[in-house]
Amino acid sequence: MAETNISWAKSSWNPFRWNCTPVSPGCANCYAHDLARRYPANANEGNFLAPPALRENAWDELRKLNPGPVFVGSMSDTYHESVPDDWIHLIHNTARQYPHLTFLLLTKRIERAAAMAPVLDWPGNLWIGTTVESASYLWRLDYLRGITQAAGRFVSFEPLLGEVTPDLTGIEWAIVGGESGMKRRAFDRAWLEPIYEACQEHGAAFFFKQGSDRLPGRDRWWKQREWNETPPGIVVEHVQPVEPAQLALL
Repeated sequence: MAETNISWAKSSWNPFRWNCTPVSPGCANCYAHDLARRYPANANEGNFLAPPALRENAWDELRKLNPGPVFVGSMSDTYHESVPDDWIHLIHNTARQYPHLTFLLLTKRIERAAAMAPVLDWPGNLWIGTTVESASYLWRLDYLRGITQAAGRFVSFEPLLGEVTPDLTGIEWAIVGGESGMKRRAFDRAWLEPIYEACQEHGAAFFFKQGSDRLPGRDRWWKQREWNETPPGIVVEHVQPVEPAQLALL
């Protein structure tokens, strides 16, 4: 738990020990997996690919967060197939106890979130989002827009690996970014245009998180400005980019 360098949130909160498994091409250079190799004590049994485990002190940390948007599970996936149903219920129920925080749950397993949606608690401060890294995964948006119980829906086009022309009907926020790191894959600024146009058509906020740079949060200039749009009710206090060693504080 900490103030986060991730520019579209104010804080991060990880109820699970660091863990996940690859599910699509966007996972190839996962920052969380790389950090877990460097700091194995934070992963379950020292292994990022091990089954999920609750962090014993996570709820004590949550009580210390300042008001604002919180990226939930920055080092895991809340709706991973190995996460027990009751843990997902626990996270949703917890959000209702902290109305001064906006819980932002981002998942690549949006189909599981959609399947559980009718039986989950959806307080007014809990948003659901999914990742779309290429046109092959635009289907995730259909599941996302179907979760009408959520206070809001957002999509992370990061790492964007090719041009997409999304339907953003029912989606309030689009976050776009190229891949960072030494192994980053190619990013073309021309890919921003159809996403920006979709945001204009459907009234979604457009947030350009980063271009292509070794460090995250850099190379953000496009159309002669930086794009930090957020939906009504979400106020982000942007932080300066930091060196990779500091990412362990997520």
